[in-house]
Amino acid sequence: MSIVRSSRSISVFSLVRVAPVLGAFVALTSAACGVGPGPTEGAAEGEQPVSEVESELSLTASSCEGRTCFGHGTCVVTAGKASCVCEPGYYASALSCLPGAADPGSRFVPAGYELVFSDEFTGGKLDVAKWSTRAPWNVQWFEDSNQLQAFVPEAVTLSNGAAQLTAARSRGNTAGQPYSSGSLTTHRTFTRGYVEARVKVPAGKGFWPAFWLTSSTRWPPEWDIFEIVNGVNHGYAHPAPGGKATFMGGAAGDDGRYTVPNQYGVNHVYGFKWTATSLVWYVDGVITQHYAVSETAGAGDAFWLNLSLQVGGDWPGSPDASTVFPSTMSVDYVRVYQPR
Repeated sequence: MSIVRSSRSISVFSLVRVAPVLGAFVALTSAACGVGPGPTEGAAEGEQPVSEVESELSLTASSCEGRTCFGHGTCVVTAGKASCVCEPGYYASALSCLPGAADPGSRFVPAGYELVFSDEFTGGKLDVAKWSTRAPWNVQWFEDSNQLQAFVPEAVTLSNGAAQLTAARSRGNTAGQPYSSGSLTTHRTFTRGYVEARVKVPAGKGFWPAFWLTSSTRWPPEWDIFEIVNGVNHGYAHPAPGGKATFMGGAAGDDGRYTVPNQYGVNHVYGFKWTATSLVWYVDGVITQHYAVSETAGAGDAFWLNLSLQVGGDWPGSPDASTVFPSTMSVDYVRVYQPR
């Protein structure tokens, strides 16, 4: 199985055989709505199997059958509509109970959208019911781009109210790769909406931090919200075969390159809105790109949401003597909104 990211051919490698899994993923994700199979084959010890979170298969329903409110509430039916009554410390959004107070909100969210998924990373450990610590399709690195890291669970920690994805020199747990690093991929999938994360990325030659969405049933489509390499923020649209994405405007230009002031070591809010006909990128509330997409571009697919700190590869090059290890990509929050 191979995918292409940022116009570079990348063969997906994993410590487990992923090719036979693809067909099963496609079958699973043909079920309608917003929870996909997630990349849980070979998940880290303690991660919740996807089958246990697939009960929330839609944002609306008239029955509570199979609904668990993600284990933090009780499903009730009122006036023919199912909803969650959540335990203290959680609030209801769609058919989920999310941690924290009611919708924490963002000043950049489009009007008429409501929160359907969030992680504020305020707990003591990663919520493995929401996240896998492997990249999509259960991979540890993308082999044909010559990346040098392996994604390992211990490289993702929570501290200071944020998820910390830490790149470090190998300690013998990386299957021969010289570096370890962190990755987050949602078990749940999302079909259209507005996604937002507040992220701080590290400076250093060879680092390749990324925030992206990829279809759970095929590749492409993929929407790269950011890939930050050598001081430049890159946002890319990879439509499905036969699809088309047409640049309509934005500060980044049609090559997707945008220089963010104080790019490194400072939190920035990265947003992305996708509908059946358009893709819009935001940095700190400023539109950097706007694309119109054809019906065949794949915008209606169910997408996994991914954040990763990659090390080395053909694009950024290898770390050198100036690169500091360990270095961390800090994710303050991740939120997903969809039209009411």
